[in-house]
Amino acid sequence: MKNKILSILVYFLVSLSLHALERADLIEKVIPAVVSISSEQIIKSENNDRTIKIFPRDDFFDDFRRFFDQFDKFFMDDKTPRHAIFLGSGFIVDQGGIIVTNYHVIQNAKEITVTMNDTTDFKAEVLGYDAHADLAVLKINADKPLPYVDFGDSDKVRVGDSVIAVGNPFGLGGSVSAGIISAKFRNANIPGNANVNEFIQTDAAINMGNSGGPLFNLNGQVVGINTAIYSPNAKGNIGIGFAIPSNSAIPVVDVLKRGEELKHGFLGVTIQPLTREMAETLGIKNIKGVIVSDIVKDSPADKAGIKLYDILLEFNGKEVSRTTQLVQMVLMTEPKSKVKIKLLRKGKEINVEAIIKERVDHRDYGNDYKKEDKSNTGYITGFTVSDLSRENITKKGVVVVDVDYNSHAASHVRKGDIIMQVNGADTTSTKDFNKQIDIAIKKNDTSILLLIYRNGHQSLTVVKLRGK
Repeated sequence: MKNKILSILVYFLVSLSLHALERADLIEKVIPAVVSISSEQIIKSENNDRTIKIFPRDDFFDDFRRFFDQFDKFFMDDKTPRHAIFLGSGFIVDQGGIIVTNYHVIQNAKEITVTMNDTTDFKAEVLGYDAHADLAVLKINADKPLPYVDFGDSDKVRVGDSVIAVGNPFGLGGSVSAGIISAKFRNANIPGNANVNEFIQTDAAINMGNSGGPLFNLNGQVVGINTAIYSPNAKGNIGIGFAIPSNSAIPVVDVLKRGEELKHGFLGVTIQPLTREMAETLGIKNIKGVIVSDIVKDSPADKAGIKLYDILLEFNGKEVSRTTQLVQMVLMTEPKSKVKIKLLRKGKEINVEAIIKERVDHRDYGNDYKKEDKSNTGYITGFTVSDLSRENITKKGVVVVDVDYNSHAASHVRKGDIIMQVNGADTTSTKDFNKQIDIAIKKNDTSILLLIYRNGHQSLTVVKLRGK
């Protein structure tokens, strides 16, 4: 028995050693292609004679933070122009010196320096960048072929797969950390990354300065580009990092390295997940696809005949299972392309065609309103609504003026929300709203489906009725 246990222990130790050796061999192979990037900018400071290293600050929603965080706010707040050096990472994808990194690493840079693993420095030029994708492509000129790495297929990575992050955290170039794929298709809601909302999540230790660096699989292929970490109260790495999937980056990089501008597609719908409660309210048995909660007037979706409450099932032959997935597919569709969309409307599948337009950023501002004629259905719904004034109103509906925080509605409705529809019927006044609630009660409905306008966006939600 002792010999058997000893044999197992020896086998385990040998296997562990071989695995570590294989990993070391892999790192030795790929690390020459990973570079440190420093970009020089003019900032406001009190003394022109000093140059400091600063990690630029760009707060995420919900405590998401970029890897670059400034060292010294005092210098940033002063009004005198001054040089600052921002640090990040990147990797070479072509022996001719093509480098991929994050856009926020080189944003507004006056001069960019790339440092190889052997400490050789090069001045870099920007071939192209895309702020929405948070990607940039640089070029350095060397007198010999440079080491490079290849992209892998991020669709093939699985949760639990081992990965390796290499980069320049805190200016410590060539730093390596290991971990696993913690999750896929993660929506981190990072401002400026509207084109990337299906991140790979990893627990590999990545910190400030890792931005733009590669996330390798154990075949030495780049499956992700390290972009962000979750860091409550700016405490640094806690094992929750995010990387742009390689399959999202490849088409962007292909365009940018040719020096061309990337154009994003626009369909003109607001979508959200189809929840079980929504499906039950709409009488839908199979919960699949995403539901339309808003349509931009005269947009490709509007012209194609897509309507509110439609369930989008397929986009150009590909099944739609997540909102972030459809957003990604639309954004990466070439403008002027004709796409086929399969949708479900009132229990029937319908096929429509839309011609994708080019996306143009815009901002939707809120509306002013005043309270009038409160509804008398507050107890049943858990919230009270009032008529809107007809001045400066672009959306028709009733405004929520009070919410009972002991009700089911408290988790779904906020004071100031505009209720545009109840169960698919327009509610342009409190009279309309009360009528729809009465209809729901007579039908013995246990809940109502609301179309809500909030902060410039429409969304759908289900609220349970009291006493039902």
